[in-house]
Amino acid sequence: MKLLAIGLIFFVAQVVVAADHGAALKPYLTDDVVAVAYLDLSAIDAPGVLTWAEKLGLVSEEERDEAEKRVEIVQEQLGELVDSGASHLYLLLRVSDVSHGGPSWVVPVGEGGSPRAVLGLMVGVFSGGPGRLEMDALKLNAATQPTWLPRSWEVVDGAVLGSTTKAQLEHLKNTRPKSPRDLSDAWAALGQGDCGLLIFGDADSRRVVREMFPPLPAPFSEVNGKLLADGLLWGGIALKLPPQPDAEIVVETRDEQMATTVAQVITSGLILAKHSLPIEQELIEALASAFRPQVEGARVRIALDELTSNVDRLTSLLSPPVRKARQAAWRNTRMNQFKNIGLALQNYAASNKGTFPAHANYDDNGKPLLSWRVLILPYLDQSALYKQFHLDESWDSEHNRKLIEKMPAIYADPDTALRKINAKDQTTFVVPTSEGTVFDRPTGTMFKEITDGTSNTITFVEVVPERAVVWTKPEDWKVDLEDPLNGVRREDRDWFTTAWCDGSAHIISNEVEAKKLRALLTRAGREIIEWP
Repeated sequence: MKLLAIGLIFFVAQVVVAADHGAALKPYLTDDVVAVAYLDLSAIDAPGVLTWAEKLGLVSEEERDEAEKRVEIVQEQLGELVDSGASHLYLLLRVSDVSHGGPSWVVPVGEGGSPRAVLGLMVGVFSGGPGRLEMDALKLNAATQPTWLPRSWEVVDGAVLGSTTKAQLEHLKNTRPKSPRDLSDAWAALGQGDCGLLIFGDADSRRVVREMFPPLPAPFSEVNGKLLADGLLWGGIALKLPPQPDAEIVVETRDEQMATTVAQVITSGLILAKHSLPIEQELIEALASAFRPQVEGARVRIALDELTSNVDRLTSLLSPPVRKARQAAWRNTRMNQFKNIGLALQNYAASNKGTFPAHANYDDNGKPLLSWRVLILPYLDQSALYKQFHLDESWDSEHNRKLIEKMPAIYADPDTALRKINAKDQTTFVVPTSEGTVFDRPTGTMFKEITDGTSNTITFVEVVPERAVVWTKPEDWKVDLEDPLNGVRREDRDWFTTAWCDGSAHIISNEVEAKKLRALLTRAGREIIEWP
């Protein structure tokens, strides 16, 4: 599954730890490096990660088959990297990397390994290729991949270096530390996690914090720029990856008094979070119980084994917020899709004397041929696809039928529960076509005919999955204006998405009054609508 593969890369970019490979990093730990992220490639159990992802709700039943195929590819690639001598991967983070769009990547190659082979594998992973985790499968390619992913690779002194820009790579290759940094204590303190992050700052970042950190209210009033810049030496987190996840946080301070202050601030923060964060009470109670800072001389340690030791309980605690976050992400994605389709309808109207498209184009005998979803393709940056259609033929003609499988992603609902529908090139994004709606005529509706106002009139909606239609087919939603919720009222959630004639997108509750929804669906009903 795409999500799992991205998730593995996401682990690399976000997490961190310690290891016996610190020596391999020393040539690249220049004075401007503020943090190091780390991943033990040999420790990743991709099938174990998938199993846990399924328990958390990150992978749905509809995604499982594809996920298992992706996991097999990921595990194979990891094995090839390790066999070629690359057991660890590091990310170096600098303040200046913000301008480059991502961190520097260092992949040390052990004695007897093949740097050229590792280079080829890394390029294959991030550029696509035979037998690799193709970037199109991850929705990543040279033009669209996230900027924090590496685009340039090179072998230097037996290590494979990666960067997001050529200038960043040159800095990584040619700049050496003025004085060697010794992180051995930090690496040792963080233990032997599978991955982790070590943050230690540099002179410039500490100066900025010291001078510009704002005063905080109680119970954090003791935290100021001087304390952070001069009192904290480094901090890190070490993680063990699924199927037996674990975590530990360590903060090294200037002295025992500073460590005590840090521990007190952490405890106060947890008490405040317990009463103010919108998180399930059981989860916040578990976090508050697990995050118990222990002062060990000048060091503060938080061992999370109380939370992580029972994997089933941890999974049950994390599942609800993970599922909620995933639903929220789908909701945001869907809203953006609706806004972009709504904008395309606006631009179509602007190019056609202020007239929206009809729900289909028609032949000389009045037969509908192709859906409005085809007609607005040029306004969705899909001109090449649009030109392939024979507009004077039916949607299921011998020629046009071949184009059904090219449904643009913008018409596919992001919810994985609708994957089977999308796989059939069907969409739940439709226009209402009953009398009085914007799409009730074969000639199209002009802006001036929407007398209720464009900000009070719906253009299209998402219908329930059972009413999905082939995206090119001139079939939409013949809404029953006496029962307008029939067709959009959801059983799996308590709201549905709509787009309005002014190009905006709105969420409407399943509990909306039929009278109000009917008023929104009609263009000239002269109703007065109060909408938040």
